Amino acid sequence: MVPNRASECRQRADECRRGAAQAADDVLRVTYLDLARRWRKMAHEAESLERKAMAPTKPILRTTQQVSTFGGSAEPRPA
Repeated sequence: MVPNRASECRQRADECRRGAAQAADDVLRVTYLDLARRWRKMAHEAESLERKAMAPTKPILRTTQQVSTFGGSAEPRPA
């Protein structure tokens, strides 16, 4: 099974948190935590994009007046 982008980002965030827990250097620990925060943010954004992609779209209904406004004709053209 291939993980979706949000899952992959969460996995990367977890890896960074583990790296932060093991880092002996404060600067390195802060860097790992910052990366984890960024990966979590990307996971949230990926979830939002996935929800938008899965959302049903609304059909565009056009009136006769709108069709003629856009240069089209409400009447069928003779062949």
